[in-house]
Amino acid sequence: MVNVYQSNIEFLTIKEVCELLKMKESNIRNAIFKKEIPHLKIGALIRFQKNELLSWLESKSILPR
Repeated sequence: MVNVYQSNIEFLTIKEVCELLKMKESNIRNAIFKKEIPHLKIGALIRFQKNELLSWLESKSILPR
């Protein structure tokens, strides 16, 4: 478990993730609902840890054979 008080974790909003991934907000929200994208839910707020999101994206890469 990461101690958020002692590290420089950057949190992103849904709109920031949309800009980063160049995706529609509805697609991001759908991925959240289906638990396909790593996210945090803090009460009613949805946030993304930037480093986790980038690691997740890297794991989705398809490498040439």
